[in-house]
Amino acid sequence: MSAEKNKFSKRIITTAIATRDTDGKKTLVKFPALGGHFGTLVADKAFDGELSLKKDEQLVVFGDLVYEEYVSKGEKRQNLLVFVDKVAPVEADKEPSCWVNLTLRTMKEGFFAMTRSGFPWIGTWAAMSQGKDRDGNWKPSLFLDVKYFGKDEADPLPQTLIPNGTRFDAQGFLKLDTYLDGDGREHTHLVLTARKIEIWFETPELAAEPA
Repeated sequence: MSAEKNKFSKRIITTAIATRDTDGKKTLVKFPALGGHFGTLVADKAFDGELSLKKDEQLVVFGDLVYEEYVSKGEKRQNLLVFVDKVAPVEADKEPSCWVNLTLRTMKEGFFAMTRSGFPWIGTWAAMSQGKDRDGNWKPSLFLDVKYFGKDEADPLPQTLIPNGTRFDAQGFLKLDTYLDGDGREHTHLVLTARKIEIWFETPELAAEPA
């Protein structure tokens, strides 16, 4: 499915666990659905009140996802921030999850594969662009793998690979995967298992923008 669009999405709904007692506009948390990855909650202007949390308290946060890179002790580090506009209690006996609706751009040609059960699926490497900073420099992009599994053999989307450079919206569940490289070193990367993909019809200006 395709649509003409001009608004970028970076929506996230995720379980978060407070790492300390806090009562303010900003706090450090862990995201259990992302392998316990640390991140930061920031109260958005639309959020009514402060982020009043006790250590180890769990809650569901709604907001916009922001990715940042910085240098600490000579090492490059990454951080995920959620600008929160709503919170809700965690439902009893419900597993932690991280649902997102992100506007992405493919960074390489997509590929086609089949599951062991015979269902088609497509995958691609994509980036979430964050635009420019106040000085006109491009902010770092968040890179992730995207997978979409066909509902059956007649599902039209897995039959069409997403070309490199295509902008699209992907809704689904985000998780952190771990893998070993050829030297046996462990690495992690984000994987979005999409439940819905919507490809953009772009204006020339949008199509020319880097990821």
